[in-house]
Amino acid sequence: MEFLRGFKQTKSVDAARTPSFNRRIVASVAVVGIAAGGMLIPATAGASTSVTGSKASVVLSGKTYKLSGGACVVTGSRVDIGIGTKTNSLGINAKVKGGKFSNAQIGMVLGGKPVAITSDTGTATSKGGTFKGTDVVSNSTVKGTFTC
Repeated sequence: MEFLRGFKQTKSVDAARTPSFNRRIVASVAVVGIAAGGMLIPATAGASTSVTGSKASVVLSGKTYKLSGGACVVTGSRVDIGIGTKTNSLGINAKVKGGKFSNAQIGMVLGGKPVAITSDTGTATSKGGTFKGTDVVSNSTVKGTFTC
């Protein structure tokens, strides 16, 4: 693997002692990295992009989190969002069809703790959208809105 060139393994890894991981969670947390960085570049012409005015509201376990800053890119077929700061952020990466999406990569950091959503659905337009899903850690329903 090209990206590992130059790295040397210093310890052997005991597969029996290495914890397994859920790839969907890892992908969602990677999306959170986009949210924490707050920078997205549209890959297609005609994309609706907001770099400074993006906002989101997320409800988890009865608590509402307000997020702002970052970037929001919505096209007719994709939504890529990175909104918030290191302690509260939202990242969404989804294919959109007919203004709706499902099973997107959605990851968050809320109150400094990671949240990964599965079994999600949502809507997206050039002005914003909604999402709803289940947090894999707490098994709680998470829902929210975003504006671009």
